[in-house]
Amino acid sequence: MNFDSLKQNNSHEIKKENLLSVLNDFALLITLNATRLDQQALPGYEKEIREMQEVLRKPVINGMSYSDFIAQHATSLAQPHVAQPLLKYIYNSLLYIEPNLAYLKDDALWKERYQAVKAKYTALVTTP
Repeated sequence: MNFDSLKQNNSHEIKKENLLSVLNDFALLITLNATRLDQQALPGYEKEIREMQEVLRKPVINGMSYSDFIAQHATSLAQPHVAQPLLKYIYNSLLYIEPNLAYLKDDALWKERYQAVKAKYTALVTTP
């Protein structure tokens, strides 16, 4: 899928449950599912995978990590002023992660989870 074709500024109605599903799945991808990524790295690429893990754990919004922000704003995630920056962050993160998938073993479960999150995100932002 070509990310450049995705809409970053949604002009269509997004169902709240679909939005929350994408936000939560992405949080799981970059936190719990990423804890053992170094074990799925190809030999010699452990450093690149650790760097990606560090980038994904950095504070992203108001000095908070993605997961902390989601938890603190749980009641307002569907509001446009909250959802739009989160969707933009997910978009940029998916772009960042994609080339790093080459550093993982072919059978790495994280690759499958990434593809599932990417597909859900794409459906969310492109389905009218």
